[in-house]
Amino acid sequence: MKRFIGIFVAVMFSMTMAACGGDEANPDALGDLGDNGFVDVDANADVTDDADASRDDIQVDTPDDTQEVLQELPDNDIPDDEGVEVEMETRHFTFKAIAGMSMGAAALTVASHYPELFDSVGALGGYVDYRYIGRLMKDMMGSGFCPMEQLLRPDVLEDINNPDNPLVFCGNNTHLRPHEFYWDFNHFHYDDDGGTWDRKNYFQVLSSLVYAFGNFMFYNEDNPLLPPGVDVDWLNEPDKCNNPAVVEYPYNINAEYNPKGEYNLISFCDGETKVGCDESDPPKCGSKHPQYRELVGRYDPTQNYDFPVFTFLAVDYNGNGKRDYGEPVVFNVSERWDDVGVDGCSNEFEDGNGGCLEESNGHPEIDANGDDFDLEKNPRGTEGNGEYDEGEPFEDFGIDGVPQEISGVKDYGEGNGVFDYNPRYEALINQDARTFFLTADVEELKKHSYYLEGGIRDMLHALTSAKHLAAALASRGLEVKYYEDFAGQPNSIFPEQVCDDIVNIETPEYLVKFDFSSGSFGENVLVGYGNPNLTEAELVNNNNGKHVGDACELLVRSGIFYTMAMSRMPDTIRFYSGDYFGATILYSSYYSEILQSRRWYGLNLPPGYFTDERLKDAELPLGIILPGIGMPLWETTEATRIVGLTQASGATPRFILLSPDGQCCFRNSQTGERFCNCYRISGGYQCVEAQCKGEHEECEEFVIPRDNMVQECNSGHFFVNQATNVWGETDLETARFEDALLEVIDVVSKKYRIKQPADVEVPVGF
Repeated sequence: MKRFIGIFVAVMFSMTMAACGGDEANPDALGDLGDNGFVDVDANADVTDDADASRDDIQVDTPDDTQEVLQELPDNDIPDDEGVEVEMETRHFTFKAIAGMSMGAAALTVASHYPELFDSVGALGGYVDYRYIGRLMKDMMGSGFCPMEQLLRPDVLEDINNPDNPLVFCGNNTHLRPHEFYWDFNHFHYDDDGGTWDRKNYFQVLSSLVYAFGNFMFYNEDNPLLPPGVDVDWLNEPDKCNNPAVVEYPYNINAEYNPKGEYNLISFCDGETKVGCDESDPPKCGSKHPQYRELVGRYDPTQNYDFPVFTFLAVDYNGNGKRDYGEPVVFNVSERWDDVGVDGCSNEFEDGNGGCLEESNGHPEIDANGDDFDLEKNPRGTEGNGEYDEGEPFEDFGIDGVPQEISGVKDYGEGNGVFDYNPRYEALINQDARTFFLTADVEELKKHSYYLEGGIRDMLHALTSAKHLAAALASRGLEVKYYEDFAGQPNSIFPEQVCDDIVNIETPEYLVKFDFSSGSFGENVLVGYGNPNLTEAELVNNNNGKHVGDACELLVRSGIFYTMAMSRMPDTIRFYSGDYFGATILYSSYYSEILQSRRWYGLNLPPGYFTDERLKDAELPLGIILPGIGMPLWETTEATRIVGLTQASGATPRFILLSPDGQCCFRNSQTGERFCNCYRISGGYQCVEAQCKGEHEECEEFVIPRDNMVQECNSGHFFVNQATNVWGETDLETARFEDALLEVIDVVSKKYRIKQPADVEVPVGF
């Protein structure tokens, strides 16, 4: 029977998520990489073996068929070929690698802000392409509403709360990109992998993004949280569902649904849709039942919802003070533009030479100028990409989309001669990883190894987002090698194996022998995990290819990244020990000068850190793993035990793995005291004395009941310096979580035996 190391970790981790460039850009680079924009993996490529068979310091207690492999294990990753002249070069290494899952994939954003701090960066199934978030909001999550003229017809308006009237709600006709699910505002995509992803959970994640970056759907120069026209005192309203925020003229203008400001905009309540059991079909109550999954994502106008939504606003056409089924939600993200590409004309006016005809050619289906966006075949295409590109026609009417002569209001950006985004949305996309990939010095990009992935069935379209990022890298002339799944497919990382083999302690040779060098594995890597051949029946009780993934996928995801990252560092220590459970997990805290509070962190010290003579005085590389949204610290840290398998087997060099806390700070509703030093446990929060500035062991620990704690955001802070919080506060010098991340890395690097950055002589192309 196959034996998995840390299978309990996978189960726990699944439960966890429930808490829930110098050189000029090469414009032709992407086209040279194949039809899909990326380098396809060669399933038959040779695996390099630089092993040194003379090693005699490895103690092997394994099945006979793996003993030879393990005995061949090298000390480090620099080949020692006697008699062969090797050209050498000096390179700078930080000896640090950072990655994260879901929200934690913000590791990629942090690394784009501080590229000098990390050698390798991994985004494991996260929503870190903030340009793509714009598509999710505008084209999917906020979509589906009928034209204003239709909704205001007396017969339609009278029936505006009837989901069965086809004139009330029109649905979303947006063309789906690869790995996307259908969305519209009244029909969210439900999933139960990595949490209960019902309507309420999605709104909570959205609000967390707003707390982190500011409200990018409306622009209020006086407050980063609230739409203009909403007083901050409304946030203290105890019954927001029955007393919505009301936005009147002149703050209620919207081109699509309220161009003259005739109707009030209102906040509204949404959230968890209750799905009962059909007596004739008892399985319908189960979360795996198709009908249940469809209904739980729907907005049901007959139900009372209790989660206040005020980042979106609804148009109250009938004046009843609530959002009815067909009443649209609105947001003003940018000026309106024609998404026809940088040539400035749609297909039917293209001349085939990059210019435009004066009259239609009669063939809108033919892309004569070759600029149609296609994520797989032409990801650099600008026509139909859902983003404004320089050269596309736009209406200079401000972000409300209405000219002053119609609305009577001159709003932000109107008449200035340039295309304008909502300033907070512009700030959001200007700091994301795709912007960094497109604008950074190419030589800077080449200093790093980037690992991107996402599940083919991820409900947040993580793979779609990752492919946008990979295309950006490829457009700068960098190699991105695309793998279809971890194992079992022709273009997988391990095409001849199944996933179980990779984490089976009886077959460690697969990871041990695998060549993770850039020349073999790929300079940069994109993995779309999940078996595409599974049937719908097989997927009913299987999370394969989803946000967290099945048990094996979860183990492999982090294991592959850290094995790759650490294997690309020189002068590392790598040996077989077999003590797969020998890692030391510890929890400690430090006083954060930035957060003005004590702060927890978790640490995974490799097997033998305290006992093995080869490690006692050794300095080791540092890995950082950032958690998903809502993941308590202890669950994140415990889930890192997978690296014990790869280190004890000798596949991965020994390194230290840091788990920073990903949750926002709390306030005690009874005392008003602020805590950035608590993590969730059963029944409450495990806290440490907030103002204790000594060693952790000198500080008092205690438990605070959960009902007494109010969090400053909806769980996760995305490792950014927060724009605001649940109270709409703006003076947030003590909520700088990106700065605090760098702070805890520095603290750990000084306290433990962390290898310091250095210039190292390595073979050219190492």
